[in-house]
Amino acid sequence: MLNTHLLTGRIRAKAVADYGFLGWVTLKQLVMPQCCDKLVEQAEQLNFDAIFNEETTSKSKKPGPRARAAAKAGQEADDVLLSIYNLLKEMLIISDAHKWGLGRGAAFLKTPPGCLEQVPFTPRRAPLNDFLTPAQVPHRDYYPFRTGKVSVSAGRRHRPCSVLIALQDHSGLKIYDREGVGITVELSKGDVLIFAGDTPHNGLQSRSESVNFRLFGYLPTIWSEVPWSTEGCKESGIPVDRHAIQFRKQEYGQGKKRKREMSADMLPDRDVMFDQTDPQLQTFRMHEYCKTLYDREETKFYHFSDKLWYSGINTAKVRPDSSVSVGFCSRYLSSIPVVARDLYSHCKHFSQDDFWFDMDDLDPDSPVDMRRGYKARLCQYRKDCAYCVPCKAQ
Repeated sequence: MLNTHLLTGRIRAKAVADYGFLGWVTLKQLVMPQCCDKLVEQAEQLNFDAIFNEETTSKSKKPGPRARAAAKAGQEADDVLLSIYNLLKEMLIISDAHKWGLGRGAAFLKTPPGCLEQVPFTPRRAPLNDFLTPAQVPHRDYYPFRTGKVSVSAGRRHRPCSVLIALQDHSGLKIYDREGVGITVELSKGDVLIFAGDTPHNGLQSRSESVNFRLFGYLPTIWSEVPWSTEGCKESGIPVDRHAIQFRKQEYGQGKKRKREMSADMLPDRDVMFDQTDPQLQTFRMHEYCKTLYDREETKFYHFSDKLWYSGINTAKVRPDSSVSVGFCSRYLSSIPVVARDLYSHCKHFSQDDFWFDMDDLDPDSPVDMRRGYKARLCQYRKDCAYCVPCKAQ
């Protein structure tokens, strides 16, 4: 499924450094070609829902033929994403805070011929002949968050991130640097792109005369969820009220709380559902989380459905002003600093904070074996770092 034998020690060290300083990294030819072909065959059999480029005509609001679209992937695609998730944990790019399942599995993305790329900061809908064709706006998959330390690379493992898998050639993504300049990341068949959740990006225009399929997945943390609300669902004309979850009602009388008599099919308790769907609590239950969607603005729960999920994903739009802390730019470096290293100094591209900044060496309850493993990996990455320039012998 994965060509992990291609990931040498130096490639792994470079990938961790890239992700820490740039906010993104590409793992070339990680997914086997035959696996990509099989997934494309599965994607061709699915019904897709339009997202981002919801092209409409002046007479109809139905998605046109140039609309970007998404579809829930099957178990085999989930297994591929799970394998990449486990690999990223092994490489220490992500941490235990990234619980599998919070991103709700893998999804196929489809870009048809003629699909456009958004020119940054132009109106959302621009006329094109008799069509109105909005292209994907530069955005972040998660709202800007802090990683807690002074260095931009500190705490890199605790960032939510996203994974894009190229199932065909002529794939890619546009990522924006600190100056707001777009960098086109070229992806070929089998390449995997991992980018931090607060990295500004948008999809590219169609680059071939045939449909292009990719596999995509969110990897949120227990502290940073994928932003979702019913606002986008309502704009798409989805009757969200039909999906709202009804809860047990409670009555108050004479200053005492009395539970209402329930029928055999008892309605759920709202407080219990809060406890079971909050990943930060010990009462969290993944199977309950996967059955619900929660709108934080309306403080309402909804029954999960793929169409509701895709239509309601509310990413952080990038704006050329101070409405967000980093504006339309990236908070990451445009290039990785190259530093001279002599025989007595450490590599500066990896720090202890990147690997166990939440573990105290003096805490007896801190997992000793895990900390030792992190230290051993840190030493190995420093040894294999491709960005350090050793000093010439005197």
